[in-house]
Amino acid sequence: MLVVTRKPKQQLVLPTEGITITVLETRRGRVRLGIEAPEHVRILRTELLKASDCYIHPSHPQSQTSTNLPVSEERHHSRGACQS
Repeated sequence: MLVVTRKPKQQLVLPTEGITITVLETRRGRVRLGIEAPEHVRILRTELLKASDCYIHPSHPQSQTSTNLPVSEERHHSRGACQS
């Protein structure tokens, strides 16, 4: 795990993946992040995956399985990450 300290408006870049993460603001112990990524990159919040019955830890070999939903729908539907 890489641990970094960033201030608002500073960024982290994953150039080979085409991903940029920007710290938008920090307030009262909370951090707001903006994530720019290609449409084919899945962006999911861990707590929503854990709340579902199909959560698989990222280190598990099956964590790389894909879903039936298009990527654009996965970004907007919390339960979209599960495969029935």
